Amino acid sequence: MAGHPPVCDKYDVAESRLRSVTKRLVKENIYEVYDDVLRQWRKEVTVKKFKRGFYVDDLTISVENQQELLEFKTQTMKIRNAASFELRFWAHTGTKHSETQNVLGLKILYGNFKKATLHIFTDASAHGYTCCAFLRCEDEGKVKVSLISAKARVAPVQRPTIPKLELLGAAIGARIASEILEALDLPFKTYF
Repeated sequence: MAGHPPVCDKYDVAESRLRSVTKRLVKENIYEVYDDVLRQWRKEVTVKKFKRGFYVDDLTISVENQQELLEFKTQTMKIRNAASFELRFWAHTGTKHSETQNVLGLKILYGNFKKATLHIFTDASAHGYTCCAFLRCEDEGKVKVSLISAKARVAPVQRPTIPKLELLGAAIGARIASEILEALDLPFKTYF
């Protein structure tokens, strides 16, 4: 914005800027307008999360469950509307499904699925080889496919043959399939 210093991601600098802006608002007798907006927040926790969650121009927070997410979203929307803030994008990783599983650092859904299969794809070229793993779940005619893991390697300098690179890709695929099956601890059919 014109006339404003750039936003900094250092907390002490941001706090210093906030103090100077607050002093200026008090001096110009318009602080009460902004103070009323802050008083409208119902819970102090929301205010703290809101203040702590900003990074440059993004707000990132963590909540424990779906109810907290809805409550936080409702409260922040009221705050935003009262203060005339423009919200360009809202995203969350919450889900209505209760059964989730962490696999190799990713969260996947598999609850209530009657048929689930693990699909491993590998490929190779003169430049490298790769592998990706998908979990395909079916429930009442609906199909959900989740990417679980992917690996890629650059071909060695001595340029082995394509069949050898294909075998290296298949070895990565077998390793990933083994790790996923061990982590999920469920009897999936696996396709290579």
